[in-house]
Amino acid sequence: CAEWQNALRLMQMMKDKEIEAHVISYNALISAVGSAESAWQKATQVFEELRDRLQADVFSYSSAISACGICGQWEEALCFL
Repeated sequence: CAEWQNALRLMQMMKDKEIEAHVISYNALISAVGSAESAWQKATQVFEELRDRLQADVFSYSSAISACGICGQWEEALCFL
């Protein structure tokens, strides 16, 4: 199992136990998921979930842009600017 998948499981466990995730938790998850070459779409989904719940910060945007860039999805990355 890839590390980013473990990070997704951990976030789900937090939700299941009603532990509130902070922006730092989401940023770490976006970064972890974004490090996988084929998971840029999941990273952007996590970013959208973050924006629905909390205020995204510069690290949130940077992580989402990096996730898209790793996979060569530069048009998607531009949407975060």
